[in-house]
Amino acid sequence: MNLLGLGLKDLLTLLLAVYGAVISTILAFKKLREYKYKVLLFCTVELEEPVKDEDGKKLFVTLQAVNVGHRDLEIEELGFLDSNKFPVSRKKCQPPIRLSPDSSTIHRFSGEEIFSKLDSLRMAFASDSVKRLYTLALPTAFKKTLVTDARVELALSIMKRNVRSIERIDQAVSNAEEKWKRDTDAFEQAFKEEQERELERQREYDMYRAETGQIHPDEKSEVELMIKKLNEEKKMASLPEEKKE
Repeated sequence: MNLLGLGLKDLLTLLLAVYGAVISTILAFKKLREYKYKVLLFCTVELEEPVKDEDGKKLFVTLQAVNVGHRDLEIEELGFLDSNKFPVSRKKCQPPIRLSPDSSTIHRFSGEEIFSKLDSLRMAFASDSVKRLYTLALPTAFKKTLVTDARVELALSIMKRNVRSIERIDQAVSNAEEKWKRDTDAFEQAFKEEQERELERQREYDMYRAETGQIHPDEKSEVELMIKKLNEEKKMASLPEEKKE
């Protein structure tokens, strides 16, 4: 007996409609994930050996942007922001750098410039050609490493000018370089672990989908948030210029 009061033909039609709706929903979420844009940032400090006739090592801050999303994108600008997300130091990419999934770009900033603005630095950033902003909060270890490297650079310059105290300065430089290496290794390890956690989470999402045929609740939340942001951007783009202000 048909409990729904439907004929066999109507019942089959209903089941097919429900099945089609479920498949369409799964494909829609998959499509959204394929179009997901995501960039990870990595920031490190480097000391470069001087060229001939130059005093001391040159201090640089490197900023690497890695496309970990599923779509090509173009990086237009990289740099550093203050607590109000106002650029403190930035470099425009002319022309914009196209990144395919899993590819990256690295830019170097003068350590002297970054050190002079150290107190106001809060995060690194990259923006793409459609003005999406990707940020990385700078941990305390970054600033400590930068300060240590600046001291190394200063110590090496003093050594060049004061040969009589070279033994004492050599020891100071050696200690500073060892600390710089420890801090840098710890800093890079922290970033590596963060990248591994991101990849592990992605594998967890894929495994959950393979086992259940459904999107992981956390991934679903990310997709919903992305859709919400896209809708907000679309809404803002449709507003007259005076209302945007």
